Amino acid sequence: MPSSEIGALKIKPGDFFLLAFFLTLSILSFFLIYNSYYSTPGIVQIHHSGTLISELPLDPPDNYTIMYNGAEVRVRVSNERKVSVIYSNCPLKLCVKHKEISKNGESIVCLPNKIIISIKKNKNKHDIDTKTY
Repeated sequence: MPSSEIGALKIKPGDFFLLAFFLTLSILSFFLIYNSYYSTPGIVQIHHSGTLISELPLDPPDNYTIMYNGAEVRVRVSNERKVSVIYSNCPLKLCVKHKEISKNGESIVCLPNKIIISIKKNKNKHDIDTKTY
């Protein structure tokens, strides 16, 4: 075997089809993930210690006060469908200093009060939760 052929790769026509398939698959998966993340947000969910205590609409803009087990948090929904905490009775007020959230999956956490405020997309009753075969 001549030394010039050692390590040389031979590309076959089938390799181009595999490359095109995986490239297309990766681009499609990127767009699916991107669209699900940036789809229109629907509701604001408020959890205390993992239990859902309230669901708030993003329309119309308003201020909401949540009082639960000694925790008090005031949440503002703005005209731009952004959510922020404007008051909390926790000592450090890190949740008040947190930036506004506006996209699906974003959340604001108040650890001393054990409250999580997150944006979720509206679930349609025709949406599929799971599939079994």
